[in-house]
Amino acid sequence: MNMLKEKYTNFEAISNGIFKCKHYDQSLVIKIISIPTAEHRNGVPKEIIREVSLLKELDHTNVVRLVDVMSNKRDVFLVFECLDNTLHNFLINPAIFLYPTLIKEFLFQIVNAVAYIHSRKILHRDLRPENILIDFGTHAVKISDFGSARTFEVPFLYSNKVGCPFYRAPELLLGSSNYSTPNDIWSVGCIFGEMVLGQPLFRGGSDMELLNEIFTFLGTPTEETWPGVTSFRKILAQMGPRKEPKDMNRIFSELEPAGIDLLSLLFEILAVSLILNHMGTRKSKASIARWRMETQSKFIEFGLNLP
Repeated sequence: MNMLKEKYTNFEAISNGIFKCKHYDQSLVIKIISIPTAEHRNGVPKEIIREVSLLKELDHTNVVRLVDVMSNKRDVFLVFECLDNTLHNFLINPAIFLYPTLIKEFLFQIVNAVAYIHSRKILHRDLRPENILIDFGTHAVKISDFGSARTFEVPFLYSNKVGCPFYRAPELLLGSSNYSTPNDIWSVGCIFGEMVLGQPLFRGGSDMELLNEIFTFLGTPTEETWPGVTSFRKILAQMGPRKEPKDMNRIFSELEPAGIDLLSLLFEILAVSLILNHMGTRKSKASIARWRMETQSKFIEFGLNLP
């Protein structure tokens, strides 16, 4: 800790190995995460090396900034800018009401961050309210925790046991390891719905329970809506009779029509991407362009004019 005290002051323990403090020369409030390395035979864990390298590639107002990296023989210290809250804290606090304009304000910043992350060829893979930092006073939003993030690779083969299951796309719950950016967008849709309802959309205790909740909500997929889904027929058979999608206007009765349309499109992108895998390149580009144009128009109708 001595090396840290040369640059930082006013240390306050947040939890085990995590401190809040200030830089001597600035008013910047920061958070320091201490990661023990002595117990690792090969030194710094590869997950930490990966997270640091990815964060050094990112520079966006809605992505948490890695201020510094320090180390000694026993620990690595990651120094981040510090925001005083998370979206999760907002959602579980009964004294805080997420009024519609605040939901729009948060969603705008979340989508901006995710679009930027994807433009840098990075998948976050663990988008959830706990990883969305918020400044209570200014309502500034920053995406954090890139420990599960990966750069795009072809083929897109990754672990499907990643992130919080509540925000995991059905493709991953079914066991697929071939996925890309639409799965982050699915998570954004889940977060958007949670901000409106005040609770997670899907809360099953297992992958099967979560799939059942998703299909009860959005309807059972078919080969037409989800090419290749019949390869999971044994799992789908356990879901019981075919389910029709629920009326989102009734579930999200307090959300304006443009918001409901936008939420539907955020969930639809997963199906769009799967359909594109079964189409020619020219058709694929045209279809995804149409989806983007429609989504952009719905953002505008919802009062969010994204760049």
